[in-house]
Amino acid sequence: MVQTAPANAPPCPHRVDDAADAPICSPESTVDGMTEKAFYRSSNADQWYLVQEPGTERMSVRHQPNRASGGQSSLIDVVDFLSEGHGPQHEALLRLLGNAEVLGNTDRT
Repeated sequence: MVQTAPANAPPCPHRVDDAADAPICSPESTVDGMTEKAFYRSSNADQWYLVQEPGTERMSVRHQPNRASGGQSSLIDVVDFLSEGHGPQHEALLRLLGNAEVLGNTDRT
């Protein structure tokens, strides 16, 4: 199970959908050996992270709902996440995936 980001991780101060070139919310963090990068925070404080498993190129999306919604995080494969809709969180992930430096992986062509 993927845990939430460390308590000292900075919150996302803005919504990525505020502008097409809005910066990614927070720097990378490593939780339980998995690398996470926040890519979207909704107006109701739900947060989405791109997660890469150690030693693999497999990536997933972790959704961390706000406390009022129960706060139970879920993990879904990137392909499945993108196939479920076209909301602002999906658009933010597509923008992030277009960045060659996703999760520090600069050797992609």
